[in-house]
Amino acid sequence: MSVTMFHVFDMGLNLSTYKYGMPGLTAYVGFYEICSPKRGENVFISAASGAVALLSQVLKQAKERLLEFSQQPYPAPPSTVRPATCWRPDKSWFKVNFDGALFCQEHRAGIGVVIRNEEGAVIASLSQKIYMPSTVLEVETMAARRALEFAMEIGVHKVILEGDCEILIKALQSNSHSLAQFGHLAEDVKYLVSKFQTYNLSYVRGQCNVVAHTLAKIAILNPYLLVWMEDVPPDVLSVL
Repeated sequence: MSVTMFHVFDMGLNLSTYKYGMPGLTAYVGFYEICSPKRGENVFISAASGAVALLSQVLKQAKERLLEFSQQPYPAPPSTVRPATCWRPDKSWFKVNFDGALFCQEHRAGIGVVIRNEEGAVIASLSQKIYMPSTVLEVETMAARRALEFAMEIGVHKVILEGDCEILIKALQSNSHSLAQFGHLAEDVKYLVSKFQTYNLSYVRGQCNVVAHTLAKIAILNPYLLVWMEDVPPDVLSVL
C-alpha cells in the first residue's frame, strides 16, 4: 500500500484528524484491505463510532455515487454484424480441425477431429478418449498430433491444420524449439506436418471450431476410438 504525506495546516485540523488521520486510515484499511468486499456482497456495520462511523459515511456516499452513475443515460454501443463466410480453399486441399476437452472427475480427456474437403463437406471425423495429461496445452497438442495422424491414415496430402489454441499454433509456426512443458509434443506435431506435401497452420476462434470441440466432448461417452467416414455422429449434426 502506498503512503502519502500530508501537511496538517494545509488541510485544516478537521481533515487531518478525521478523514486523513487515524479514523480515515482505519476505515480505509479495514474495509478495503481486511474486508475486501466483492461486488454484490452486503456490508453489515455493528457499531458506528470513530472510524466505523466514517466507514458508514463512505458506504453511504458510494451508494449515492453508484445510483447517480446507473441513472446516467449512455448510448448503446453499435452492434457489429459480421457477414457469414464460407471456407473455399484451393482444390485438393483439406481442412483438419482439432480440439480437446477435459473430464477432470474421470481423469480423462477427449480428442475431436473433423476433416473437410474444398467444398466444406465432411470426409471423416474422429472422437477418442485418452488419459488426461498434466496441462490443457498438452491436451491440445495431443489432439493436433492425432489429427495429423488421422489425415495421413485416410490419404490426405494437402492440409490446413486448424485449432482454437493460439499459443499452440504460434508454437507450431515458430522455428525455435519450445521449452514449455508441451514442447516435446509440439516437436512431434512439427515433424508430422512436415511429411505432408503442402500444409498450413491456422488459428480460429472457438465458435469456428465447434464441430471438433463437440467431438472431443462426446468422447467421454465411449472408451473406444470412434471414426466416421463422410459423416459425423448424430450428437454433432446440430452444430455441423
